Amino acid sequence: MVNGKVIGGRQGIGGEWGHNFLDESGGLCYCGKVGCVETIISGPSLERYYKSISGEALKLKEITMRYREGNDNFAIETMERLFHYFGKAISVVINIIDPDAIVIGGCVGKY
Repeated sequence: MVNGKVIGGRQGIGGEWGHNFLDESGGLCYCGKVGCVETIISGPSLERYYKSISGEALKLKEITMRYREGNDNFAIETMERLFHYFGKAISVVINIIDPDAIVIGGCVGKY
């Protein structure tokens, strides 16, 4: 939001940052690019990351609960990855548009 208004843009996707480059570690994205925000900090990508380091498939809600309990090092590593890369990604948006507010949606925003 800028000046109290949502920035929609011409195509209605203003503020959509999921397919901007973040880091190669995210791998190939379904959009055809490599390392998109979507491939690193979306709910499904965090679930894939957790499974890749733990061998266990969990939903983000469970990973978050385990992180909060502090007894699952894989959950801690997964959430610390989210915090690190989310900070890097959102700082770019903030520096470009200097918004009044940032709305976080999707499954990551729920937990």
